[in-house]
Amino acid sequence: QRSVYNENNLIFAVNAGSNSLAVLTHENNKIEHISGSPFKTSTFPVSVTAFGEYVYVACRGEKHGNSSFRDFFRFIEMKIDVFKIENNILIPKGSLPIKAAYPFPGDIGTTPDGKKLIMSWRNFATIGSSENSSSAILSTIRFFNIGVWQISNDGQLISEKTRKIGFGGAFGFSSNQNNSTIYQSNTIISGIRVLEINRNNSISKKSFCRSGGLGCCWTALSSDNKFLYTANFSSKKGQLISVFQVLENARLNRIQDISPKNPNVNTGDCYLSSDNKFLYLITVDNDKLFFVNTFSVNENGKLDEIY
Repeated sequence: QRSVYNENNLIFAVNAGSNSLAVLTHENNKIEHISGSPFKTSTFPVSVTAFGEYVYVACRGEKHGNSSFRDFFRFIEMKIDVFKIENNILIPKGSLPIKAAYPFPGDIGTTPDGKKLIMSWRNFATIGSSENSSSAILSTIRFFNIGVWQISNDGQLISEKTRKIGFGGAFGFSSNQNNSTIYQSNTIISGIRVLEINRNNSISKKSFCRSGGLGCCWTALSSDNKFLYTANFSSKKGQLISVFQVLENARLNRIQDISPKNPNVNTGDCYLSSDNKFLYLITVDNDKLFFVNTFSVNENGKLDEIY
């Protein structure tokens, strides 16, 4: 997810442990906190994005209801915090609550034109379990969802359209330059669901393409909309990057699966450089140390590892 995001020479980084958002400047090879950083957010921030002068933070939220085990699955309120950047200071502009059964945000981002906000999340539906019973965890169905909000001129979120996409876990997504197509990962069935945002912001399913390996998590789309990259877990190779060619009619064709030469335990994220020439894969080892694997991108979209 976008736990770190860069916009207009500012770096935004969420800290779930302290319920805060750090904002840093990076100029002349120096990184420094802006005045007032870190800024308070709602409970357990997960992902952050920004466009122009507005910043949006997806937060896990707080538990509501009584202390029964079943209520833990039923009453948790996610929130999207809205901030405005004014003179390099973050000004809170309210929070949008979203009630769901045991939700957890995945990714959050705007369409390239900044007119719509998109957020993915997973949630559980508890079925056939009794109160105060730990068996509830064995009788839940995991769904993944996508939400689209229109962004008003003052940065507020309006006209929500939410779609329950199916079973599984929603993590990363990318949206194309025409602001109408979403490529959404699914960790459970390990693949990419292609979705279309209609004129009224409703969401339609278009196609599905499996990724290599297991646990399709993070996505990166080239700025020319020709190639999509996903970072996956792989039971045999540690990490695996799948490369897709974007075809007409909202279809994908997987053209390559490649693993780093020295894979680690967990996949963190993947990023494309702004010129589409390099892809960076973030991985984590058993000691929770972070590593960056760098790949060059060929004209046909395929990858070669550099280091």
